[in-house]
Amino acid sequence: MTADTDGTLKFGLSEWSALGGIFITVLVSSIAATTYLTGQISTVRGQVQSHAETIYELKKDVEGVRSSVADMKSDMAVLKDRDERHDSKPPTQP
Repeated sequence: MTADTDGTLKFGLSEWSALGGIFITVLVSSIAATTYLTGQISTVRGQVQSHAETIYELKKDVEGVRSSVADMKSDMAVLKDRDERHDSKPPTQP
């Protein structure tokens, strides 16, 4: 870098070359970081989708269990009613 007679600075070839190198380094680093982060985002997005599918399947399983429990309660009520009716009959004499 040199100074002109009026005090302005002039960049020589080596300074422009150094600035160009810095620019290229920053550009390549930015591209690499963007590529890496894009990959990470894709990975996380896939994991979220997988977890959402698992949650959906578990929710269906829970609904099935609730339905089965309701059916069992209904069956137990019927059996209990039959048992009570059977117990309330007088014993038969031979």
